[in-house]
Amino acid sequence: MRVTPAACGGVAVVAVAAGAGIVVDPVAVLAAAVAVVLVAIIALRPVWTAHIALFLAATTLPAALPYYLPAGPATVFLFEPLLYIAAAYAIWTFPPGRAAVRCLVAFAVLLAVPLVHGYVAGHSVIVILSEARGLGAVGAALVVTACLIGTEHARGLLLTLASSLWTSALFTVLGSATGLPLNGRMENAGLSVSGVEVGAAAVRLLTPASHVADAVLSACLALLVTGRTGVRRLLPYLVPALVISFLGFSRNTLLAIAAAVVVAVAVDRSRRSLTGMLRVLAATAVTVAVLAGFAASPAPGSAWVSLQGDAFYERVIVGALDPDIRRRDASALAREVENQFAVAAIREAPLTGHGLGYAYRPAYGPRDTFTATVGPYYVHNFYLWLLVKAGVLGLAAWLSATLYPLLLHLRRPGPQGMAFVGAAVGLLAVCLVAPLPTGIDDGGSVVSGVLLGGLLARDAGRRSSGGAPAPEATRSASTASIPRPPQQAPGPLSR
Repeated sequence: MRVTPAACGGVAVVAVAAGAGIVVDPVAVLAAAVAVVLVAIIALRPVWTAHIALFLAATTLPAALPYYLPAGPATVFLFEPLLYIAAAYAIWTFPPGRAAVRCLVAFAVLLAVPLVHGYVAGHSVIVILSEARGLGAVGAALVVTACLIGTEHARGLLLTLASSLWTSALFTVLGSATGLPLNGRMENAGLSVSGVEVGAAAVRLLTPASHVADAVLSACLALLVTGRTGVRRLLPYLVPALVISFLGFSRNTLLAIAAAVVVAVAVDRSRRSLTGMLRVLAATAVTVAVLAGFAASPAPGSAWVSLQGDAFYERVIVGALDPDIRRRDASALAREVENQFAVAAIREAPLTGHGLGYAYRPAYGPRDTFTATVGPYYVHNFYLWLLVKAGVLGLAAWLSATLYPLLLHLRRPGPQGMAFVGAAVGLLAVCLVAPLPTGIDDGGSVVSGVLLGGLLARDAGRRSSGGAPAPEATRSASTASIPRPPQQAPGPLSR
């Protein structure tokens, strides 16, 4: 580009206008700059919207960086518009296969019917839209992964996942060790047993990366147990996922990885699964021994490691396996009451449910608290929530959209198929105690959509970048192992 007086004058005018804007209203200038950058990305590199959306949805970042922006009486999460733009680009450039289309139709029915039902019943429009956003994000993320995995963009998505995990692990450690405020929830890791706080005073971090880490752990363990992929290829994903899940002190993690390992062994049906389980157990024992030795030493940071280990043992291990603790755990007791209200509501309308926006239980507690605002509509057991809102028909639509892609991979799945099977089964198990598909504010809905889309990507893998059939892409989509990142890759109630 030639440097001319007119060009220099234009740059000067823009600079002066930007400087004046920063002085008068810096937020507006920042918003305008972000808008210009996004328009440029959409016009020049539309596939980048998928990478940015997935990174923003599932990465732990400091609270100083906003995760959402206010929009009137509601909020808009930064990844939401990008996710839908990415879905439009993906479905236009790499049309999905028939299996993905069937699942999208099931999701459309699952979302539209209870939404219209709730509106006709006169429920709050704000609550209806709030409950619908999670399922909408599941569908959009499903489209993105189902269409892009199996194309030349798949490796880039894995690098985005690796960078997200390492970034999240770094800020999670900083948040735990220094108290750095993060997006998400930071709370004491102790259990409330019979009204008394029990446990170490470690900081528990539940962030947008928590569900991603559990899914990655489930996928990696399924691959390791069945011997589909070597450990060195999994370390760039396994190490940060372990750090994030460990510092989340969530019993959901144990549920997810247990379900993933059991299903992986059942699907593999070979002796190597037993060998793989022994190797995983041996590696776990060695890791625990090393950490215990470090915690007992006078080395810098050993006290912090010891505190985290005590908290994990007391909350996750004892809290999950001790039946006496479970009987007196305030969180478990609250969920039992919650389930009783949900079952009563289901009996009133078992076939079609009550529609989105329905309050299945009365509000309680101080104003502006969770139990007084979101609690009347929220059920930890996603399947009960679905029965309350959409009835048996809605549950059937959900099962048809999730079990069908799982069945596609149960006959000799390759590494990619085994990874997605393990992670998806872990997700479905966790849905018994956490409504991940409705979790628009914690990354749960995006993770759900990515896993389901990955199961359906076998059809997408039959297309080359130009949309023509590519037999070699079919083989790579179903049998290729997880690629190794390059060396410079960066390293809603208690659960």
